[in-house]
Amino acid sequence: MHPIVLFIVLLLFLGSSLCVLLSWLAWRRRNEVGAPLFMVLMFACGIWSFGYGMELFADTIVVKRVWYDVSYWGIALIAPAWLGFMMQISGHAQRLPRFLIPLLFVESALLIVLNYTNDWHGWLWSGFWIWNWYGLPFLMANRAVGFLIHTAYAYVLLIIGFVFYGIYLLRSPKIAVLQIGILLLGVLLPFAANILDVLQMPVLGPINLTPIALTTVGAGAGWFVFRFRISDLLFVVGSTVFQQMQDGVLVLDLERSV
Repeated sequence: MHPIVLFIVLLLFLGSSLCVLLSWLAWRRRNEVGAPLFMVLMFACGIWSFGYGMELFADTIVVKRVWYDVSYWGIALIAPAWLGFMMQISGHAQRLPRFLIPLLFVESALLIVLNYTNDWHGWLWSGFWIWNWYGLPFLMANRAVGFLIHTAYAYVLLIIGFVFYGIYLLRSPKIAVLQIGILLLGVLLPFAANILDVLQMPVLGPINLTPIALTTVGAGAGWFVFRFRISDLLFVVGSTVFQQMQDGVLVLDLERSV
């Protein structure tokens, strides 16, 4: 295996491990607002990174297809998990019907089913082929209309999530801007990388930079969780409510910290 590809595979595995760890930490705090969807988001990023790493490591088109399908479990979940998480930590989810966030994942389930049954209908992919790059085989797919519909849907969810997050930034105290800005940067990088991939504008040959950039999500989210903690940030979410109150309020977390 080419040293560059080997380095990328190791980076993908490292990023995947970090995302799974963060997902587990979020599960431990699952009673906090936004924690369950943060867990799903990190787990989905981990699946995509791991699946793509195994796809690059495989040397036959059959094995590559297996891991390609595994990656789509993560791909399908990222956009709705991101939007749902942003809606919850920004406080907007409380104003919307409770069924709305679960409804976002209906397309995810449909995408997974279509991916595994694509050989019957060809709605997502019209075919697969191997691109030999520096003597290494890379799996490539001919995209069909279903892929374009999913991409448009996912981008709409991601952009709406960015809007919610931007509103959250503007309403947050200055002390919180650095904290939440790290996570925002970690999401913008994979989004930009994915745009390049969808537009078929290769930066590093046939290598998809999106799951590689997802390692920045893990790194940014890790700094976000370990340095400032989800519960510390969620206090800022509730501040918009407390600002409307005339009386003084003292808030304690589960560890009796003010």
